[in-house]
Amino acid sequence: MPPDIGGYQRQIALLLPRLVPTLRDVTWLGAVRDRPLEASPDAGRAVGRWAVPAFRIPRRVRGAADLLVVSIASFVLLVRRPNRDVLWLLSPTMVGAAALVRLARWRRWGVVVRYPTAGDLQHAGGRRVARVPGVIVVGPAASQTEEDERLAVEQVRNAVDVPVADGASGRDDGERSIVFVGRLIRRKRVDLLLQAWAQAADRLPGWRLVVVGDGGSEADSIEDELAVTVSTGAVPRCDLVGGVPDARPYISTADIFAFPSVREGLPNSVLEAMAAGVPVLADPRRAVEWFGDPVPLLEWSGEDADLADAIVAAALDIKGREDVARDGRAYVSAHHDPSAVAMRYRQLFEDSLR
Repeated sequence: MPPDIGGYQRQIALLLPRLVPTLRDVTWLGAVRDRPLEASPDAGRAVGRWAVPAFRIPRRVRGAADLLVVSIASFVLLVRRPNRDVLWLLSPTMVGAAALVRLARWRRWGVVVRYPTAGDLQHAGGRRVARVPGVIVVGPAASQTEEDERLAVEQVRNAVDVPVADGASGRDDGERSIVFVGRLIRRKRVDLLLQAWAQAADRLPGWRLVVVGDGGSEADSIEDELAVTVSTGAVPRCDLVGGVPDARPYISTADIFAFPSVREGLPNSVLEAMAAGVPVLADPRRAVEWFGDPVPLLEWSGEDADLADAIVAAALDIKGREDVARDGRAYVSAHHDPSAVAMRYRQLFEDSLR
């Protein structure tokens, strides 16, 4: 798995304590793409943890980190006597993944492969992994189950921990915030969010936009581009926080969580916002692809030109925000319970060994 800081990794950290008691042991292995800001969420200390520091490798040859991960995992597969062991692969598009999966099947290991993002099954490496006989393919988004008609893809929703409601929402200093959390990469469309906020800000005195995240080592990072835009003063009352070890404090104090992304599996930051009782502004068409059915969202047509007006309308509609926040929290409580998700994975592990 990629043990970088983020919602995806926090989700795995949330599931593992519920999985470990029913498993013999767990060994955690991955490549750290970005230099840790602080101690990253420890998803596998229960038994074993091996991390390859990919951030120390020049970007142009960073695929070497994948090969190191595959080599270590292959060594384990070869020296360990099979005893109802399962390879749970969370990076199916990494270099060498297909060879690793074939070796695991040859050694009679079960294999469960999770495709975190829509489009991964169309990636050349992702296709090679998914087509290895005996592999169980999993994706968190409803749309992923139909991504390749030649493959059976199980939908296993992401898990989220719903905190106990304390009746508080937003900041306590009178200032209101619209928050985005995620990678600053092209497909997240944070540039669109900044453009819309620049148009809306004059109509919303006392509000500000807070952007949490960085571009990391991603090839399509727009972090520098956004920083230049904000530094020119073109976007008023906008904070670029950068990467943080845990974005949940920013989410929990938000009044609106804005997420204009167009390509996801099932975004954990959206789930965490809903779980925290924060109303979400996202393209409803994309949300149906993620969740499989309509979910409570603030009103937006999904059209780029309408985002500024949608922000203003949501900010001024206090009752509407409260209703969406309440219904969103109820939705994730009903459909994304960590214990239920862990139970589903346990069953898939068993199925992979048959």
